[in-house]
Amino acid sequence: MRLILLSDIHGNLEALDAVRDSIKEEDADKVYCLGDVVGYGADPEACWRTVADEGWETVLGNHDQAVLDPSGLPLMNPVARTALEWTREHTSKEGIEWLARLKMEIPLSEDSLASHALPIKPDQWLYSDDPQLVLGVFRARPERIFWVGHLHFAHAWLHREDTDQLLLERTPEEIKVVGGKWLLNVGSVGQPRDGDHRACYVVYDMESGVAYYRRIQYDTVTAAKKIIDAGLPEILAQRLFLGQ
Repeated sequence: MRLILLSDIHGNLEALDAVRDSIKEEDADKVYCLGDVVGYGADPEACWRTVADEGWETVLGNHDQAVLDPSGLPLMNPVARTALEWTREHTSKEGIEWLARLKMEIPLSEDSLASHALPIKPDQWLYSDDPQLVLGVFRARPERIFWVGHLHFAHAWLHREDTDQLLLERTPEEIKVVGGKWLLNVGSVGQPRDGDHRACYVVYDMESGVAYYRRIQYDTVTAAKKIIDAGLPEILAQRLFLGQ
């Protein structure tokens, strides 16, 4: 079985369309979206509808949650807060209802789990760049493989249980997910921050155990122009070209 795992579309329709076209060539059996379908970008409505129409199983992200419940907005940075306030005004009632149905995590198999942030303390939306928190996941959860987004940075952690050693690979292209426990961040479709501005997603071949990281060019100029024309913070447009 071949799975597609993607995350953090963030209202970037141009990136999403490019990834969707690429996925059609992958001969995948199932597609999973690991949250934050909306927020930052100028097309929240078109993005959630695309994901819903494609039938991709989707988990709830922190920006999705903030659209549902704005009580946490004061805790966010000013750029994210401004973008989410705009997103709430430009998401239909139908979109709100769709977001409200999303779960916090989805089991992919008996030993594999997908979530937006780390699957511990879900109300805190923890990031996967903290080795102690990652170790906490490995020790607290029974699964062997964890798939996450949230950080917008593609990387993979391996925990060798015999030595208690934790290894990190940044911006991988291909990883054989065997031996020990793994936590893989699938990067971001709509706003990568790992130095590569291209949209990112993962193809996972369950039979061979190999995860392939794909990078897809898309129309960043149009996506950025839409952000500016919508009156959203200019930095959100600039980031699309920088991959930061």
